[in-house]
Amino acid sequence: MSKRVGVAIDDDLYLRVKVAATEDGITISSLVEQALVQHLKSRELAGSGNVVDSTWGIISVDRETFEAVMHEPGYLDA
Repeated sequence: MSKRVGVAIDDDLYLRVKVAATEDGITISSLVEQALVQHLKSRELAGSGNVVDSTWGIISVDRETFEAVMHEPGYLDA
C-alpha cells in the first residue's frame, strides 16, 4: 500500500528528477521511492559500525584486476 505525500523541492532539482525518471523509464514517484530506500539503507549501515557493510560495492573492479592484485608478491605475506 502506498501513502500519498507532498513535498516542496527546488525547481532545478525537480527538473533533474523528471529527466532522470524519463530516461530510466520510471515514474517520478518510483525514482523518489528508490532514492529514499537507498538513503535509509546507507544510514542504517553507517550506524551499524560495520565497515564491510557500509563500504560494500564502492569500488568496482573486474576479475582480472582483482586476481592480479591478489597475486602481487608480498600482498598476502603477513
